[in-house]
Amino acid sequence: MRKLVVCICALLACQLVKAQDPHFSQFFASPLTLNPAFTGKFSGSWRLAANHRDQWPSIPKAYVTTSASIDFPILKSRIPEKDIFGVGISGLTDASANNILKLNYGSVSMSYHKALDENGYSTIGAGFQGTYSSLSLDQSKLTFESMLTQNGFTDLSKREVLANGNNQSYFDINAGLLYSGSTNGQNNFDLGASMYHINRPKVVFKDKN
Repeated sequence: MRKLVVCICALLACQLVKAQDPHFSQFFASPLTLNPAFTGKFSGSWRLAANHRDQWPSIPKAYVTTSASIDFPILKSRIPEKDIFGVGISGLTDASANNILKLNYGSVSMSYHKALDENGYSTIGAGFQGTYSSLSLDQSKLTFESMLTQNGFTDLSKREVLANGNNQSYFDINAGLLYSGSTNGQNNFDLGASMYHINRPKVVFKDKN
């Protein structure tokens, strides 16, 4: 009975599962991939962030992700003293299944934060991000059921045809909101929400018939 319940749940999950973006366990160390509204929202002149993740290292290069970003506030003399106008650039590379599937993208982001009190302890802001992405699939490392013979996967003539090629590129739009609060300028907290792939780009290697 228990196995039956597990099987039913697995079948239902197959109908609900969606792909997810590359992410980091220490998400707070990658602000521009977490929420575009974090752009420029920090104390200082500029901020540089770099992250590297090698998930499940016992499996050779199962998921390897690297990202880097830099952001900074601008126009300090042209906006109200406690407001923040930030810009930033970021990039990410993600390789799955021993480099069979690769994702590379570069982003440009900007945000504006409006102070809600004279000390700037409470601010509310919005951020936007434009991203150009490139996705590639190395089909030579893939095997399909149609290629299986009595001697193994040897019939390369039956390799699946990728009607749209091995490379796909697309433009993406992301946005976010962020409320930042503090009682004394030291005990900071943030409350925000972000939405990625607003324009819902379509990426297909093989046409659906």
